[in-house]
Amino acid sequence: MKTYLKFISILFFFCFSCSTFAQSKDCESFAKEVIDHMQKNTSLSQKKEFLLEAIDTKFITKFVLGSNWRSLSPEQRKEFFDVYSKYVVYKYAMYLGQYKLVGYKITSVTKDEKRPNVCNALAVVTTKVNGQNTDIPLTGVVYFENDKFTMQDIVFKNLSILQIQQQEISSLIKSEGYEKTIKILKDFVDSQK
Repeated sequence: MKTYLKFISILFFFCFSCSTFAQSKDCESFAKEVIDHMQKNTSLSQKKEFLLEAIDTKFITKFVLGSNWRSLSPEQRKEFFDVYSKYVVYKYAMYLGQYKLVGYKITSVTKDEKRPNVCNALAVVTTKVNGQNTDIPLTGVVYFENDKFTMQDIVFKNLSILQIQQQEISSLIKSEGYEKTIKILKDFVDSQK
């Protein structure tokens, strides 16, 4: 009986290790897919379409609203999600479309110890800055749920784009109010169509 239990525990550990390894490899593949797609010679609208699927807009929207989430009505939350999810996708597509990579390499993929469905894919991207090749380390925070990977954040030198967005939106809501913030976001979205 002891041998049987030992065998089951070894098998369980092996299966868990394989699953973690497979998820890490898939996380790396997803990060590569995002980088590759953003560098393809595709239209801005195709990049936006891809990012709508690749970015975890539900998580990002709630995170960016921060404490404002609790003060908004369900209708306002839905309105903010509808507008902000387009805003963030259009903004990322615009920014990422401006840079042409010379190359990139995924240097590591690690699991997030606090969030089991999250992995961090560190990519070193090489781009031209002032005519010279420059290496930029970027960490993609990738979320896995329901057999699907999505990007939740990009971190550069310990600066989270998501946290910067949260500070900007919170400041905007505080200074301008919710209605004016929605109008500013809608105006940006409309200008990008």
